[in-house]
Amino acid sequence: MNETRHIDRCLRGTPDNSEQFLFQARRLLDPAFDASVKLQQRCYRLVRDHARAQVRAEIAAADQQVFSFPEHRGLRDRLYRLFK
Repeated sequence: MNETRHIDRCLRGTPDNSEQFLFQARRLLDPAFDASVKLQQRCYRLVRDHARAQVRAEIAAADQQVFSFPEHRGLRDRLYRLFK
C-alpha cells in the first residue's frame, strides 16, 4: 500500500485495532515515518483552515449583499423578524 494512503487511512480512523497498533508502533520506531505522519497531519490542518476561511469569506459576501442592497430588503426584514 502507498505510504501516504496508509497514513491517511490510519489518521482517519478506518483501520482495525491491530493495524492501528502497528501504525503507532512504526511511528515510535521509525523517525522518518513519524515525520511523514506529522507532515500529513499539518497538511490536513492547513486544508481545513483554508476551507474555513473560504466559507467565512462566502458568508461575509452573502451578508454584505443581503444587508446592503435595497433589493434584498424583504429578505432582510424577514430575517430580522425571525431572530427577534
